[in-house]
Order: sequence, then structure tokens, then C-alpha cells
Amino acid sequence: MSLAPQQPQVATSGGDDTIIDGGEMETYSPFSVSMGQALWVIMLVAGPPLIIMLVVGLIISMIQAATSINEQTVSFVPKLLAFILFLALYGVTVGDLLIDYTRDLLVHIPDDIR
Repeated sequence: MSLAPQQPQVATSGGDDTIIDGGEMETYSPFSVSMGQALWVIMLVAGPPLIIMLVVGLIISMIQAATSINEQTVSFVPKLLAFILFLALYGVTVGDLLIDYTRDLLVHIPDDIR
């Protein structure tokens, strides 16, 4: 199952390929679809660990403010451990997503250069 967005429906009645989206006619560009998929993959790969480390950092900073501990490593180590735990649980899925996207990108190179 691919997490990347599906390519839009293409109307093939005219001479050029057009996308019908909400009543508007747009020119179909394989490059723009590839870039949209790239942004989606980046969001799925980078978003969850950033959110996890943001939440852990916020919790640790509130604990540091309450206890007046101002040590740099106190905030770094829990974020590092949360990231390692995230990779252990979600790393295979992220790797599969990146492999699928790269394979799809390489297969569609001839479409993108036309």
C-alpha cells in the first residue's frame, strides 16, 4: 500500500492531456505530479519525528523551568532517545516509503522528460 497521493484522472478526449479538477481545465504535467509526491513523502518522513521531538522538548523544558535545572544535555538526551525509539518502531515503514517513491520516480523519468 503506497502512502503517496494518487495521480489525478486524465481526460484524453482532446489533443493534449488535461486534468479536470473542480470544473477547471489544467495542463497535465508529470513533473508537477512528481514534485507533489515528493512534498507528500517529505511530510510523511520528516513530520512525525519532528512532532515527537517537539513534544518531548516541550515537556523537558517545562520540567527544567519548574526545577531550575539549566543543563543542555538534560534536554538533548530525551529527544535523542525518543528519536531512536521512533526509528525502531517506524523506521521500516519510512524506509519502505522512500524506496517505493524512489522506484516510482526512476520508473517515470521517461514521462517527465517528454
